[in-house]
Amino acid sequence: MAGRRWVIGACVMLAGCNLLSGAADLLTSPDDGGAGAVGADGSTVADEAGPGTDGAVGAVDAPDGTIRPGSDAAVDALDASPTRPDGGRFVFVTSDQTTGALNGVAGADARCASVAAAAGLGGTWMAWVTTTTSSAQSRLTSAGPWYLVTGTLVAMSKAELASFAMIEHPIDRDEMGVMRISSPVWTGGPFGALTCADWSSAAASTMGTTGSTQFATPSWQESATAACSTTHRLYCFEN
Repeated sequence: MAGRRWVIGACVMLAGCNLLSGAADLLTSPDDGGAGAVGADGSTVADEAGPGTDGAVGAVDAPDGTIRPGSDAAVDALDASPTRPDGGRFVFVTSDQTTGALNGVAGADARCASVAAAAGLGGTWMAWVTTTTSSAQSRLTSAGPWYLVTGTLVAMSKAELASFAMIEHPIDRDEMGVMRISSPVWTGGPFGALTCADWSSAAASTMGTTGSTQFATPSWQESATAACSTTHRLYCFEN
């Protein structure tokens, strides 16, 4: 698919980053206390920048927790869709954000399917959202394993997605492989205590539980609460 930009890992070099023999030169992300970033042409492009939180050099950190490829001519496109490792399935966090009014679980699932289709991923998808009557885990029929679209293992099995289990890696990449750092994600938590009226409300007076793309601990699916009028991402699992 022409024009796709898959961000596949990162490499650390003094004068930039070259991935997969010329794919995706990236800029260093700010907000991590390092030295200024060096662009592909040797110029300094960001103050107080250093390696990103995943150890990668090469991205611009937006206020919403996004790490994006640099916008200069050094960024190359990888046109091929990612390959599912070992016959596994993909999981991602959505690039777009929404209020808690998702039109229920069915609407949340449809949103994941739409985002995945637009990214050329194919497959069958479900949103990791719990309601007052059903858990996200109970709706997951696949046995796994699940990988980020960049190929990083997230969970070997459904057991790793249990409420108090750790996963292998935070779900911190979106459907295009762009990193989303410390970004809140609507989940309802493992037990459905706060679910924006089962994902039907965008009222400021109604609350929903959020996880965070920062964590591989159980906080990946329960770390805070937010008013349902605010906008956050969704976790999408290939089912």
